[in-house]
Order: sequence, then structure tokens, then C-alpha cells
Amino acid sequence: MYTDPFLEGVKVSINGKQVGTTPYKAQLSAGVHKIGVITKDGQRGSTDYTVRHGELKKLRFNVKSPTTASSGSGRSDGKSRSYTVGGVDFKLVKIPAGSFKMGSNNGYGSEKPVHRVSISRFYMMETEVTWSLYQQCIDAGFCPDNSGDGGDNGWGKGNRPVIEVSWNDITKKFIPWLNRKTGKIFRLPSESEWEYAARAGSTSKYSWGDSIGRNKANCDGCGSQWDDSKTASVKSFRPNAFGLYDMHGNVWEWTQDCWNGNYNGAPGNNRAWESGDCDRRVLRGGSWFNFTTDLRSASRHWLNSSGRVAGCGFRLVQAL
Repeated sequence: MYTDPFLEGVKVSINGKQVGTTPYKAQLSAGVHKIGVITKDGQRGSTDYTVRHGELKKLRFNVKSPTTASSGSGRSDGKSRSYTVGGVDFKLVKIPAGSFKMGSNNGYGSEKPVHRVSISRFYMMETEVTWSLYQQCIDAGFCPDNSGDGGDNGWGKGNRPVIEVSWNDITKKFIPWLNRKTGKIFRLPSESEWEYAARAGSTSKYSWGDSIGRNKANCDGCGSQWDDSKTASVKSFRPNAFGLYDMHGNVWEWTQDCWNGNYNGAPGNNRAWESGDCDRRVLRGGSWFNFTTDLRSASRHWLNSSGRVAGCGFRLVQAL
């Protein structure tokens, strides 16, 4: 019996009787048998399996989430979308349509040329994905255990942003898991969506002005209690005008885009730039260990798509 990786180590029943866990092999008599699976988090799948004499067959299951809050309930009020997965609540806020000038003439070469981008409406997570949400994917056996790469670095999990996660971990493991849990479609933001959301209508270096100020973010030189030492819990600072927290500092945030060294030929809309050096993916926002210049709305960086570091996390978006 064969199941896809999502179903590794879950319960298997034959004709209503539990017989083991996947991967599971069974020798069945000729006839029709009811085969069922139940994952650790309550997702179920079943099929009628017809056995013929001398036949060897592999099975693949589709699973369906039970309609309980622990499996991913969702609520919307038109301005935001809220979900509960495994007892963990998270919210996405609606980002209005508009246009803005992306990049900076006063920054690094990678931030040029400044170009106008038109953005259609979308929803974005108000915070970075926390350990309390991501750990469920690890515990389900679907997301890789990143403890060997440092895990939470001993700072604690809970409402801190998950760290030591690669672009590959997110796009190939966590997002498919979350989509199954909620029955919705999540994705990483494009780089243009990210900068538009971070600016929240501003044209200054930071969403609150051209000066970093004191205790407005977590970085090396931000004036917070976590500066250059560790991550802070999400929502430790005031949100921007769109209601988004920690768009500056705390952790770098992965975007969908491939790395390009400047904006020549960049998309002029929400679309991710899926050409260029796609072994490297774009990071935005700066982190707890970066200097203030890296926290600017226009600042860009990159990391190999398989890279896991203590200063990188992410948040997700949905189409309207």
C-alpha cells in the first residue's frame, strides 16, 4: 500500500478494523475491501479496493479535513480573513488596490531604477508566521524538523516568528500543508506586493518616516530590548497604516521572486518576477541583527532557496 508523504505514519484500517500505520503492506483475499486512513491531525481518506487473484497494487489517498476549528476554520468580515488551525488563530488583512513608486534612488544599485507599479487588492497575514502555527506542520511529519539547523535558537517558540526555514521548506512543504488544512490557497507575496504593503501609502524610508526612531522595530540600532540579540514576539510594536506588524525588522521575509540585481525589466504589477537567478530568492524587511538601513521599505537582499538562517521567516498572502 502506497500513500503520498503527507500520510506517512498515520492509521490504516481495512474493512473497519485498524491494522497498522503507513507505509503499510497487506495481503488481501480476492474481493472488495474498504481501506481507510486517518492522519494524526484528524484528516481522513477512504477507498473501495477491489483485489484480484495474484494482483499487486499501490494505493494513493486523497484526504479531507473534518469540519472543526482544529482542522482549519475560516471567517471573513470583508476587511480581514481569520483562521484557526490546531487552536492557533491568525488573521489576514485586506490590502487596498493602488500604485506606488517601487525602489529608491538613494539606496543600493539593486533598488534601481525606481519604477511605478500598480497593485490589485489582496490579503496579507498581519504578522509573520509564528512557531505555534509552523510547529504543527513539523509535528505532522510534513515539514522538515529544523532543530538541526538551530530551531528556535533557544529563544522560545510560541508567538515568536518561525526561523531557520528555507524558501523550499515554505513553498514545497508548509504552504501545501496549510492549504490542505484550511481548504484555501495561500502563497508567498511577490516582491512588489511586499514593498507596497510595507510602505502602506508612505514614501519615506520607513512606514513611519525617514528616521528609525526608538523602539519602533527590532534591529541593531532600533532601541528595543531585543536589538541584535534575538527575535521578538509578533505584535511587539505598532502596526503600519495597513494594520501589518513587523514589516520592518525582527526577521527577513521570503518573497516568491527570483533574484535580479536591479529592476530593469521588472513586472509593473502584483506578479512575481519568476526569471533571473531562481536559485536565489528575494528577502525583504531586515532582521533583529541588521543595521537600520536594511530595514528601509526599499531594501532588498537574497538567500539561496535552500538556506536556513536565524534571521529569516515569512508571511503569506491570498488573492482577493
